[in-house]
This record gives sequence, C-alpha cells and structure tokens, in this order.
Amino acid sequence: MEGWPCCCDAGLDFRRRELSQLVLVWRRNAPLHGIPNRTDITHRELGSLLASLAIYQRIPVGDGGFRYRVRMIGSLLAQTLGDLTGQFIDESVPARFLPRWQATLDACFAARAPLRFVTRSDSLNKNYIVAEYFEAPLLSEDGTADLVLAAGHHSAEKTWTENCIREIASAVAVQTPLENSRLVSLRTTVR
Repeated sequence: MEGWPCCCDAGLDFRRRELSQLVLVWRRNAPLHGIPNRTDITHRELGSLLASLAIYQRIPVGDGGFRYRVRMIGSLLAQTLGDLTGQFIDESVPARFLPRWQATLDACFAARAPLRFVTRSDSLNKNYIVAEYFEAPLLSEDGTADLVLAAGHHSAEKTWTENCIREIASAVAVQTPLENSRLVSLRTTVR
C-alpha cells in the first residue's frame, strides 16, 4: 500500500486461529451480502478476543472527508498501540503514519467485507514488531456503515522482510484470483 510496510490480503489467509474465528463471527452475523450490525455480535461470541479488539468510528467532516475515533481498544492492543480510547486517530497517531491507518480503515468500507492486513508496527517506537490484523465494517445502531471492528496480533518473531517472503510464498502456493495483485503489493513492500 503506497510503499508502506503493509500488505492487504482479501483472501483472509490468517496465520492466527483467533483472527480466522473473527471472520466466522462476522459472516455468521452478516445478512446475505451485507454488513452485520454491531449489536448482533455479542461479547459472548467474542470471548477471549476482547483484549485484542478495537472499534473505530468513521465520522464525516465538512470537506467530504472522514475522521476516525477509537470507540474501544482492548488491553492487549493498547499495550502496542497505546490506549487511544475516545481519541481521534488524527490527533493521536504521528502524521507520517496517519495515511496508512486511514487507508486500511477506508479499505474495509470499500470492500464491505473483512480484510487481512500484515504490517510493521510503527507506533510507540516499536517498528520491530510485525502485526497481523483483521478489520471489517459494522453497522452502528442507526444502520449506518460507520464502524470498523479490528483485532490484531503482534509479534517480534520474524522481521518485516521475513514476513513478506512468507506472504509471497503463500500467495504463490495458493492459486487465487487475487494472486497477481497480492504479489505486486507484497513485492513493492519488500524493497
């Protein structure tokens, strides 16, 4: 994405089992070809994932753009990203990282479906951490698609380059319609 250390996988080939489970929860609560309502996904369904979850709200601004406010962030996610609850990301994320944050959140609304992101964590001076994220749109109480359910797993086990090589190998091994776009995206991030 724009040369950022990030790749998007619409094929949802999650490495972490709990992130794959979130896809199932989202789909189980989604109407046919639609987006689930936030209130349809219960705390009971999310269970142990709550500590790794965040909910972002997209708020329109006068110039036709959007701002994102963090409505909730779980304790495990806050350890890496900081406790951003109630804050607008444009006021709490360094300006050089803001376009990437907004682009991943915007991508969920454009896809109207869950997405998988693998990215280097560039927050709180922890750029040695690589993260795998689930992000998917949700409807708010009034039926507006303005929420993003996100969950992440952070690890320092492999470098960003090692993760990119693994993602490219996975994309080559699995023949999907998205293969070419995945490989182009991944190759540009390895450089």
